[in-house]
Amino acid sequence: MRDNQLFSPKEVAHALGVSEASIKRWGDKGLISCIKTSGGHRKVPLHSLREYLHKNKKVLINPEVLNIPTNTGRTKDKMVQATTELQNAFIKCDEYKIRGILYDLFLAGVSVENIFDKLLAPALHQLGCNWEKGNIDAFQERRAVQICTRVLYGFDSFFPQPEKDAPVALLGTLSNDPYTIPILMVEVCLRSLGWRTEFLGNHLPAESYVKAIEMYKPNLTAISISFIDDQQDLTKTLLSIEKVAISQKSGLAIGGRAAPSNSTNTLQKSLFVDSIQNFKEELPNYLDDIKNT
Repeated sequence: MRDNQLFSPKEVAHALGVSEASIKRWGDKGLISCIKTSGGHRKVPLHSLREYLHKNKKVLINPEVLNIPTNTGRTKDKMVQATTELQNAFIKCDEYKIRGILYDLFLAGVSVENIFDKLLAPALHQLGCNWEKGNIDAFQERRAVQICTRVLYGFDSFFPQPEKDAPVALLGTLSNDPYTIPILMVEVCLRSLGWRTEFLGNHLPAESYVKAIEMYKPNLTAISISFIDDQQDLTKTLLSIEKVAISQKSGLAIGGRAAPSNSTNTLQKSLFVDSIQNFKEELPNYLDDIKNT
C-alpha cells in the first residue's frame, strides 16, 4: 500500500469489483467517506475503506490494486493459512508479504487483538526460537522484527484521527529494554479504540515517565516489560511511576513476557495484562476504578 494511504475512486472501485460511478455515488450519499485534495480530486482514505468493508461485511475482490496480496485473509481458515505464510515470509524477509498478511486480515474483519495474540506474537516467538536453534540466521530474525515494527506503525492509516477530547495514553519500555513490538501492539489496539497515543520510546528510566505523566496528564501509561535486570529494582521503579500516575488520576498498565507477576501484591493500583485481548477487556473497568480512587 502507498505511504499516503489515499486512493482514487477508480482504484477503490477496481478493488471492490464495482463501477467508479458507484464509488462516487456512495461518497455523495455518505456510504463511504471521501476527502477532496487541494486540487479538487476526490480520494478515499484507507480508514474509510476499512470502515465500509466492516459495516457492509464486504471483502476486497481485487486487493492487489491496493498492493495487498490476494492469497491471505480471504479463506475459511484464514488464520491457519496466515500462520504458515507468515512464518515463510519471516524466513524470506518478505516485507510485502508480511505487510499484506496482517493488513489483509484486518481488512477482512479480524480484530487487531486476534491478529496480534493469535498470529503475530506466536509467530515472533517461533522466529526467536528458530534463531536460537540455528535454523535461521541472525539477520533474518532482525530483519523480520524491523519489518514488523514498520507494519505496526502503518496500522495508523486504518484509523481516523482521534477526536480532540479523546483519551490520551503514553507508551514505552524501561531502561535496558529495547523490545518495542509488544508496546506497539498495545498502541495499535488503543488507536483502534479512538485513543490518542504518544509513544515515548524504549530504554527510558522511571524519571522520564514521571516527567511525561506530569506534562501530558494522560489517562493511561502503558509499559511493556520484555527484559528484567534486577527484580527488586524493577518493582521500585514501577512503584515510583504508579505513585505519580495515581496522583494524576492516571492509570498504569503493565504487560510483556517478563512482567513481574509477584509485583501484583505491591502494585495494587496498576493493571497487569497478559494479552492484547485481556488489555482491551480489562481497561474500561480499570479506568473507572482509577477515577474513583
